[in-house]
Amino acid sequence: MFSYHKLIPQFDIDSLINASSYHMTPKFEGFGESHNFWELVYCDKGEVLVQAADNHRILKAGEMVFHCPNEWHDLRCSGSKPADAIILAFTCESPYMSMFEQKVLFLGPREKECLRSIVEESEASYAYFDIDPPYVNLSRKDNAPFASDQVIKSQLELLLIYIARGNQEMLTSPYEISTNIMHQHERLAEEAKEYMQMHLNEKVSLKDIASSLGISISLLKRVFREQSGSSVISYLTNMKISEAKRLIRSNAMNFTQISESLGYDNIHYFSSQFKKQTGMTPTEYARSVRK
Repeated sequence: MFSYHKLIPQFDIDSLINASSYHMTPKFEGFGESHNFWELVYCDKGEVLVQAADNHRILKAGEMVFHCPNEWHDLRCSGSKPADAIILAFTCESPYMSMFEQKVLFLGPREKECLRSIVEESEASYAYFDIDPPYVNLSRKDNAPFASDQVIKSQLELLLIYIARGNQEMLTSPYEISTNIMHQHERLAEEAKEYMQMHLNEKVSLKDIASSLGISISLLKRVFREQSGSSVISYLTNMKISEAKRLIRSNAMNFTQISESLGYDNIHYFSSQFKKQTGMTPTEYARSVRK
């Protein structure tokens, strides 16, 4: 007599979205995103800064972070040196995946070997192309190795098993952002404010401000909101309207002259912005301060 034992998997990977390695220059910036699948980010060399919701952490070489479905996250270099990272993205409905939520861990030799195998098999089997970064789209190669999908699936499931078995070694400390990075962000936000103040009489764009700081528009917007709680445009508008109020109180210029001195294209747009910020038209404000 023989008994047949049904094999019950604890992790069943349904589909693969991404399994690739990235070389990131110091100026590399992520595209903050959220999606309905799991994503693992492994730092292979250097240091990378990962963000999940309002939390930050510096990942050092050998460390991996889990991003659960629908969790907003971002990735970029953490300093002045380049870094290498591996990203795996996949779907898995296993209830055991919950043990990985917001976890960071240091990979051992077995886990690293699984990771390398997954990336190598994926790169041999799929061509990668971008439709709209950061979205990665896989196109299966005609000469993909036999049963490559099964190799990727089994190696990825094995990676999760190894991690789950050694979960007592996982790092449970909260995400942390280095003091150096925080100081850099504070300085960038302050320099952006100084630039806006110095060019208050001009029509300033996000591109102008970002170029003056030597950074991209996306980084400017992210850092400025992080440091000030406001968008760049909202902050600039508030500065202009505050100056307009000062000029109205001084009674040295008429409204058209004030509008032109603050870089507005026409008096009508200036008036609409003024009322939006203060709840009064320029005329109403002038009357209120001269009573």
